[in-house]
Amino acid sequence: MLGSIIGIVAGYFGGKTDAVLMRLADIQMSIPSMLLAIVMVAVLGSGLTNIVIVLAVTGWVTFARVVRSQVLSLKELEYVEAAKAMGVPSISIMAKHILPNTLYTIATQAALQMSHMILLAAALSFLGLGIDVSTPSWGGMVNDGKSYISSAWWLSTIPGLAIALVIMTINLFGDWLRDRAEFR
Repeated sequence: MLGSIIGIVAGYFGGKTDAVLMRLADIQMSIPSMLLAIVMVAVLGSGLTNIVIVLAVTGWVTFARVVRSQVLSLKELEYVEAAKAMGVPSISIMAKHILPNTLYTIATQAALQMSHMILLAAALSFLGLGIDVSTPSWGGMVNDGKSYISSAWWLSTIPGLAIALVIMTINLFGDWLRDRAEFR
């Protein structure tokens, strides 16, 4: 949600606001998300709340850039120009005219980003940096089963396949949403 708001504000106001927010996004994108997640978990500690914070910090940029690109075209449409000419406050224009027209984009991006977040959370759990070891997680299950890969291959394979299946399903749903948005 934070990335979507940043994208709407950057795209709507443009100029220095856009430049500053998108340079922050560029800085964030220059750091690999896995490396940033590892550093943040090392600083914050593991645990479910901290993992959610880490995933939010590593994932906002994609939303901001995609939503910003759509807002750049939406703010030039006649109804937005008419609202500006009538003196409607910018916050109202963004909330009532621009945000509703970006919801398909945000939903599509959320579906596609969710698979990335699942994979990142599983990777952190595999490395022992995710949620508490006593809490079952797919990444933790793959890690626990790696010692027995030659004698009990299914201990790692089945959770790995579950991760792959869920990610593929979410990606297909995201593609369906994108196709649906194009025909809207």
